[in-house]
Amino acid sequence: IVGLWCTLGLSLFIFEDLHAFTLVFGSSLIGVCIDYSLHYFAHHRVDHPWDSITTMRNIFPAVGLGALTTILSYIAIGFTPLVGLRQISFFSSCGIVVSFFSVVFFFFFLLQSTHPCSSHTPVVYRWLKYFLIFWVSHKKLIFASLLIIMAFSIKGIYDLQVSDSPLVLKTFPADLSDEDRAVREIMGIAEVQQYLFIVGNTSEEVLQHLER
Repeated sequence: IVGLWCTLGLSLFIFEDLHAFTLVFGSSLIGVCIDYSLHYFAHHRVDHPWDSITTMRNIFPAVGLGALTTILSYIAIGFTPLVGLRQISFFSSCGIVVSFFSVVFFFFFLLQSTHPCSSHTPVVYRWLKYFLIFWVSHKKLIFASLLIIMAFSIKGIYDLQVSDSPLVLKTFPADLSDEDRAVREIMGIAEVQQYLFIVGNTSEEVLQHLER
């Protein structure tokens, strides 16, 4: 919440107005910052005795690396000439920075006492212990199973086709599209939601094709 409100003020100061998509996508992207606090809370649940400063020092490299890589990826979006993507880039990057430092500088002050259940091992930890025991005891069986699964997936990877055409975003099934076209012909209604994709090797060529 702190990251969201702070970056909202900064974004309005820089851009004066924000698109609704910036708020929607930016808020969703800032949501990944909940992982930073979850790391700290996980240690707080199981560490006994509890030392808030030592715990923060221990998780800082992992949390800091995660925040850095995320910020860099969003900054890369800002190099696009599209103003909307620049807004999302700035909004998300600032939100992550503020959220990260909120966790680093405030959590160990606000969470000084030991968790009341820290002396009891969580149920999930016991399940994980059984899983690790099974993994160590049956390594060959697990690796053989993984190899079989990978062998079946080779055909799917071989048949994989990547398309960057915007036309693939039209997700209507072929039979539904035929029905829609038939109904429109009967009723005499033209298809108003048609798009033209103008392509060219240069910006000038695209403009010439568009004019023609």
